[in-house]
Amino acid sequence: MNAMSEDNKYEKNDQPQPEKRAAVDIQELNLTGTPLRSIYFKNNNSSIIVIIAGILLIMLRKPASIVLGIFCVVLALFVWFKVVDAKVIDVYQDFLVIYSDKDPNKAIKVSMDEIEEWAIKNNSGGNDAVMVKLNSGETIYKDTFQLGRFYKVMFDIIPDKESRQIQMAKNREQKLEFHNPFKKWFKK
Repeated sequence: MNAMSEDNKYEKNDQPQPEKRAAVDIQELNLTGTPLRSIYFKNNNSSIIVIIAGILLIMLRKPASIVLGIFCVVLALFVWFKVVDAKVIDVYQDFLVIYSDKDPNKAIKVSMDEIEEWAIKNNSGGNDAVMVKLNSGETIYKDTFQLGRFYKVMFDIIPDKESRQIQMAKNREQKLEFHNPFKKWFKK
């Protein structure tokens, strides 16, 4: 039998995990005004560009370009009609509305003051996501292909809470020291 108990076998650390917020009905959030930007899952502009590129390839009338063009058009149309597009985040001046993955009629409201850090995560092999870390320690990841739109509107509102800006500020505070490994050989 293993000396490690089953209870602490999978523990990563002793710190309590932050409690996740429960999504509530959108009507209960008392939303006023219009969002500065609505972020959806799909980026339909990319599909349109792929369809146009596919049509142009077909118009070249070369066998390889026709096959590639048909493939591009079929793939873009498949994404356009079969991949479900849902609203992911609404960005307001003072808060975010983050929609539930399971129920599009439920969301959580996050004040800009509650956000400790935000970032976009480009993954070449996986999903692109928006990361919002709250002061409570909770981190929210939302998959979307509209990272540029989210970045632009959030950088206009709270640029100092963007992950790269925070890291650059920390780097500026650190003193850079160079230790010459050859110093002992060249003593005067």
